[in-house]
Amino acid sequence: MACYKIKALSIQRLQIKFFKSAAAFSSQPAPVVQEPLSHFRTTENNPTLHTKDHIGKFYTIPQDLRNKLFHSGGIPKEWDVQMKSFNETSLLIRQPAIEIMSVINKIDFSDPAIRFILYGKMGTGKTGTLMHILHYAYLSKFLLLHIPWVSMWTKRPKEIEPSQFKEGRIDLPVESAIWLQHFKMQNSELLQELDLKTSKSYTWSKREVTEQGASLMDIVEHGVQRVRHSSDCVAALLKEIKLCSQSGKFKIMVLVDGVNAFWNKTNVKRPDKTLVPPQEITITRAFLKLLQNDWNNSVILTSVDVIPFNRNAKMNDPYTPRALLGKEGFECMDPFIPIQIENYTDKEMHSVLEYYIDRLWIQSERGRSEEGRDQIKFLSGSNPLQVMKLCEPL
Repeated sequence: MACYKIKALSIQRLQIKFFKSAAAFSSQPAPVVQEPLSHFRTTENNPTLHTKDHIGKFYTIPQDLRNKLFHSGGIPKEWDVQMKSFNETSLLIRQPAIEIMSVINKIDFSDPAIRFILYGKMGTGKTGTLMHILHYAYLSKFLLLHIPWVSMWTKRPKEIEPSQFKEGRIDLPVESAIWLQHFKMQNSELLQELDLKTSKSYTWSKREVTEQGASLMDIVEHGVQRVRHSSDCVAALLKEIKLCSQSGKFKIMVLVDGVNAFWNKTNVKRPDKTLVPPQEITITRAFLKLLQNDWNNSVILTSVDVIPFNRNAKMNDPYTPRALLGKEGFECMDPFIPIQIENYTDKEMHSVLEYYIDRLWIQSERGRSEEGRDQIKFLSGSNPLQVMKLCEPL
């Protein structure tokens, strides 16, 4: 390896010397010799152009786009901290993402919505695949309907209120307003271009009405500014988008991380302390209607995962769609395309460790050695989450 590096450097020096000599006999400036890119990175940062040749390499999302796409979540907390330490948002290009994008590129959007379910053991990288596809969908001009993590609604809501419009229904005003802001950040430019209009008027109070033919952004703005109405604004917005999609003038991608929470028990309680099922929460009910494949010009990409609020959850708990969705959820999502997310391949493992060394996440000489790498691989089982945790103190 050392001999190879010396030869490579020698060749590069000869190239530089050649260009300098050529420049002396020409009025044109000497060509700039670019440094060779690390083998674990790619310069192709546009996911619409990613192919199987890019698998096992990292690409980088620009900071301004990261802020737009993940304004209100979508990056696991531990990973987010790591990315901030690295001062960049880089994702590993993996086989499942390439497969999904390949299928989407061949879809006939006049057919009913195609549904994907990502599944795999805890920590294998399902959310990372969703992040990659989200970036791809944004650049492909899909209208994005993205729930970063369903359980944040059903397990830890900040505020619970009875619905003003539907008896027995429960609103989550704060979560709804946050989601509307998230939607606005991801789609404001595309919505301005599409100029979508409401199909009917919506009365929020005696003095507050969104008239028929108003911009859909009016509903979004009303929900953000009037938090009491935010849950119903989400429901109205999703209903209107589903209607508008039938025109065929634009495509929609629904992305839901942890979709099985739609059919699990919630921690949302009524005043009498009884638990509220997801189907009776205004915003989850609205999204459940989107998960049906009774409409077209859309793609539905979801993941199932063990709910981390369960402290007894283990790495080897059942992780298949059948096990996590339950009978009702499985029947609701059927038919769908299952995509398994597995532990790192040898190539991916090598790239990740090289990336951690490059970012000084692994600083010890022992951790950088071949023996140290083999130990990391053995102890982690090549599980992405475990690799991250093992490398943190190194």
